[in-house]
Amino acid sequence: MSARSHEPTTKGPAHEKGQRLYCQVCRAEIEIINPCTCKPSNQVLKCCNRDMTPEVGVSVHLDE
Repeated sequence: MSARSHEPTTKGPAHEKGQRLYCQVCRAEIEIINPCTCKPSNQVLKCCNRDMTPEVGVSVHLDE
């Protein structure tokens, strides 16, 4: 049995409320509603086994 580390290997970006992230493979999108409050943030959101990336220039709020 191999040992697993629960320590993050990299620090993720601090996502802001309203920021949209997307998957470059399948084009899935998510919006940050309640951002991670950890200092420093180590939140990494993945889809299709890749990190989701910010969609540049787009900020659409679902509740508007």
